[in-house]
Amino acid sequence: MTARLRLPVLFAAALGVAAPAFLSAPAAAQRFPDGAERDKIEGRLRELAFVSWRDIVLKADGSEWTVDDAYMDDGTKYDLRLEPRHLSLIEQRPDF
Repeated sequence: MTARLRLPVLFAAALGVAAPAFLSAPAAAQRFPDGAERDKIEGRLRELAFVSWRDIVLKADGSEWTVDDAYMDDGTKYDLRLEPRHLSLIEQRPDF
């Protein structure tokens, strides 16, 4: 086999081995809350004095809810992290 033919053959062989790994079951993905979860989270955000927010997403590993662009009534904006079971505030970071 010539050198010009070896590279494509090696590439095809490597792709044939690696492709199934990429095509296997997808990794867990982040998700939005279902209706009951959304109601509980939004209630908790109101208890914490937030009046509006953009996205609420559960991290792929299930370790925390993240809330993007949560606004207080004075207009200050924060990104939040909430513990998923009790919805306690893990972090409140100003978002400028």
